[in-house]
Amino acid sequence: MELTTVIREQVSELWARNRLSCGWFLRRDFVPRTDGDLIRCARLLEKYGDRQTYVTVRKLMKCR
Repeated sequence: MELTTVIREQVSELWARNRLSCGWFLRRDFVPRTDGDLIRCARLLEKYGDRQTYVTVRKLMKCR
């Protein structure tokens, strides 16, 4: 599944802001680079993020 450039950037930004609360169990040096990594991060943001993060990710994934 391919993501658009805009969605890649927005998921990356969301990940950077929420990494400590949504991905604290991943390696510290983990940086999502592939579409698969970004989708994985989006799922983690959905699962562990606050309500606003959840809504934002759902909208982004709907647009892909």
